[in-house]
Amino acid sequence: MDRDTLERILQGTFSAESDVRKYSEKFIEEHKYSNGFLSYLLQVLQEETVSLEVKLAAAVQVKNLIKSSWKREDLCIPLQDQQYALEHWVYLTCQLPSKLQAPLAEAFQRLVREEFPQRWPNLVQSLVYEIGNSQSVNQLHGALLLCRILLKSYEYYSTGEDQAQQETYLNNIVSTLFPTMEQVVQKLLENPEREDFQELLKLVSKIFWSATNVTIPEYLRSISVFSKWQHFLLHLFGLSLPNANMDDPQLVYWKTKKWIGHIFLRFIQRYGDTAEVKDEAMVIFVSQFSESFSLPIIESTIRLLEWPSKGLCLVERIANLCISILESATTQQKLWKLLKPHMKQILQSIIYPYLCFTDKDWEQWRQDPQEYIRDSFDLVQEYFSARSAACAFLNTVACDKSFKVLEPLWNLCMEILQQYSTLPNAYETKEPLARKKYGVIMAMGNMKRKLCGSSKWRQQLKEVLCNYIILEFQSPFMFLRAATCWLFGELASEDEFPLDSLSLEWLKSYVHCLTDQDVVVRVRSIVGLQRLVEQDAIVDCLRPYVGHILQTIFQLFGQVDQSELLDTLECFIEKYSQDLVPYAAEICEKLRDAFLFYVRRIEEEKNGEEEEELSLTIIGCLNGIDSILETVEDEPDKLEAISHILFPIFQGMFHEGREEYLDETFMIIESLFIYSKTVSAYFWSFYPLLFTCMEIHSGSSNFLDSIASLLECYVRYGTKEFLTGMSSDGIPYQNRMKSFVQFLLDKVDKIDHEAGLELLGTLLRSCKDSLTEHLLFYLDVFIHSLRKSASQESAVLNNMGALENTVLSSFFYIDSRIVFELLEKGRMLEQVIQKWIESTRDLDTKRETKIFVLGASELMAKVASQRFAEYSSLFTLVGTRLVQILSDSLLKAEQSAASRSQLKGLPFPKAYVEEEDDKATESDEEVDNKVFSVIESSRGGSLDNASIQDLISNSFDSEDWEDSSEDSDTLESVDEFEYFTQVFQWLNTVQPQVWLSCANSSTVDMQSLLQKLEQQRKVKVANPS
Repeated sequence: MDRDTLERILQGTFSAESDVRKYSEKFIEEHKYSNGFLSYLLQVLQEETVSLEVKLAAAVQVKNLIKSSWKREDLCIPLQDQQYALEHWVYLTCQLPSKLQAPLAEAFQRLVREEFPQRWPNLVQSLVYEIGNSQSVNQLHGALLLCRILLKSYEYYSTGEDQAQQETYLNNIVSTLFPTMEQVVQKLLENPEREDFQELLKLVSKIFWSATNVTIPEYLRSISVFSKWQHFLLHLFGLSLPNANMDDPQLVYWKTKKWIGHIFLRFIQRYGDTAEVKDEAMVIFVSQFSESFSLPIIESTIRLLEWPSKGLCLVERIANLCISILESATTQQKLWKLLKPHMKQILQSIIYPYLCFTDKDWEQWRQDPQEYIRDSFDLVQEYFSARSAACAFLNTVACDKSFKVLEPLWNLCMEILQQYSTLPNAYETKEPLARKKYGVIMAMGNMKRKLCGSSKWRQQLKEVLCNYIILEFQSPFMFLRAATCWLFGELASEDEFPLDSLSLEWLKSYVHCLTDQDVVVRVRSIVGLQRLVEQDAIVDCLRPYVGHILQTIFQLFGQVDQSELLDTLECFIEKYSQDLVPYAAEICEKLRDAFLFYVRRIEEEKNGEEEEELSLTIIGCLNGIDSILETVEDEPDKLEAISHILFPIFQGMFHEGREEYLDETFMIIESLFIYSKTVSAYFWSFYPLLFTCMEIHSGSSNFLDSIASLLECYVRYGTKEFLTGMSSDGIPYQNRMKSFVQFLLDKVDKIDHEAGLELLGTLLRSCKDSLTEHLLFYLDVFIHSLRKSASQESAVLNNMGALENTVLSSFFYIDSRIVFELLEKGRMLEQVIQKWIESTRDLDTKRETKIFVLGASELMAKVASQRFAEYSSLFTLVGTRLVQILSDSLLKAEQSAASRSQLKGLPFPKAYVEEEDDKATESDEEVDNKVFSVIESSRGGSLDNASIQDLISNSFDSEDWEDSSEDSDTLESVDEFEYFTQVFQWLNTVQPQVWLSCANSSTVDMQSLLQKLEQQRKVKVANPS
């Protein structure tokens, strides 16, 4: 193969004849790793007589070959060809037309990463030569393009030992390249209006950005050198455009300014204040920058922002960057001193105009209101919108500075409000000032922190709202109605400004906006409700309108695509749960549709930028559904109807790409099981799929605990089906469960391991009389999980925690005789019992204590009664600890009763009183008992009034106060105190030795304890709950 042959082959790759094209492609595939192939490709690119099409085909082949195979271990480009490429790359790229430079530049990234500087030490010198000796714009463009790619690889240092070496390389590159570049930039600035020159200057700006991203290279720390570059950048930043009406942000002139704006913003943020600098080597430079260079940047930025007031165009992206520069300057002490004298001009002439309603706003609102709504809530606009930057600027100043700084803007706002109020009501005459009033409302919302922060300004704000703003709820201008809704939502987020301090007549007008004829106004009013309902007085006032508000949200679901509507709905579910019961099914239907819509959108578009935000919206839909289910937990008909509504969500929950929503989906299914106390045949069809999901994601712990929690519900609420059923493939449900429990208990991950213990405990207690044939398996798995060394049969066991204690207690409770014999046979009996008793000190909850009492009582009744002589010390240990735990529980109950009288008449937290008011089934005494169960569990003794007050307030945020689905298993109806009493009274009759041994070893008076328990039982019989 020679160069001419390869040229013909390349010609064939774009032939109209398929046979020729296929032959050419096959030839290239077979020969691309042969000696000389890459060299011939590069020679084709160099040859002047070759057509542009063939050269383009060659450039693409070069790019693909280098990106895929440079230094590949299995298939590698021959070293001779590699060396040829490195020697000719820079010269060749610079000689080619810009269309061919792009693919070679892309391949250059790989070459730099692999070969610089070790095998390519003369690369920088080659670039310097090409820059200094360029005879054309195209040649210079190629050289600068390669410089940009080279320095881009140093925008971020890799962590590790070579970081210092990377900084050395960067210093060498900059000190070698930049002197020559400075000469070129000087020549380009002689005629900067030329578009091709601007392309080169844009590349220079990007090179400077890359070179200074991590730090300032040593060469640029020289004051004389940096002054030269600052002069270049400032000149370009403030340079007027050739035509005043060039408003296309894609024009190269704006792109150059954009890169310089990024550079200035970063420099101000990093080097504007010497106090922020940690690197000692940078202290001198930062001090010089702060003293000499920051003020020209601020002044140039302000001049650029004045362009619109002089009739010159300034695109929003550049305005956004400029305002961000000023905002950063306000946060730094030295720069703030420079900026402060200009604040009146900045606020009145720059910031305020960007807050006003514009022709562009009106055009988009009128032509595409949905797009206007999307832009209004799009976080990306923070980086592109001048208005977003102006709002951020005001927010920052309002938070950090005195109101005196903002007074010029406040005074301007008052002037505009007064002017607007004096105009006649004719639409045409008021529209210009209405647009300015929109800016006033935006300014007030962004100054809210300062306006609400002192009594003086709070009173002024109330007067302004009453006299000038509230009436705009009924304004003929839709943008003023929307802005007023937004403002009240913003003010509602300030605790210092309770909206009920105003006459609540405004709220009726706000509610009227929910049915406004304009969709943007309706959306704004709905979204504002999220913050309004954070104030208790507003919650009560809005209660009569809940149905009305829901209908508006439902209608908007079909008109606009906005996650904020879902946020409002979630908020309403939280605040008005009981009021939403009649609408529960409809809400779930809307949330289901929203879930499916956003899931399909992610699956179809696969847009990485939006995916994270959409995922949060999807999770919000699922959380909203789960919250709604709680409101209808006592209405089985509604629960069944809702479960059918949600089937489309469940049917697709195991689809690829939906794994991150499994936790929330499983939670919904759990709620359906818990509230309905049953598992329908439909949900049993998902049972085997849970294990398939586990197998697919066995290497990930993301939701194994969620699967375990859901399986607990299957066992607890579908016990009969679990014990007797099998999946469509003939595998019994129990067999799949055995494998899963073993898998979880073998896991090292604490969360998964604990989930396995919870599942095993539920399994044992729910299937008490039906697990005999599987008991040995589960006990072996459990004991194995306790071993410190699984390879040693007699290995020492780990200490048990509360969970392990509960599981072993459950084993003893379901069949103490068999479990005892199995442990005895495995020569682990004494060690297991001792660890079990030791772990009782970790029992914190009533549920854990109850399970231990039942398990230990069963052990004493079924085994100690028959084999006490063999294991007297062991049974005495168990009995003594059992008696002590019950005695402690009784003592705590007596202390609670003694303290209860102190609680009478004390005010409960408002939230608790409101919650209990909704529960007519609970008596006052039951309520008091609940309170004391929380108080005494936290302190274990009598308390004074102040302590009780504190504990009441603190108790209602406690996780222990929350209802737990774990209490819904088969032990719920068993009274552990009564069970113990029966056991020990019986033991006293049939096996008095057990009784005497426990009585002699315990500090508790056994007879007195049994009498108290018997008296307690009689009271319960006489006064059943």
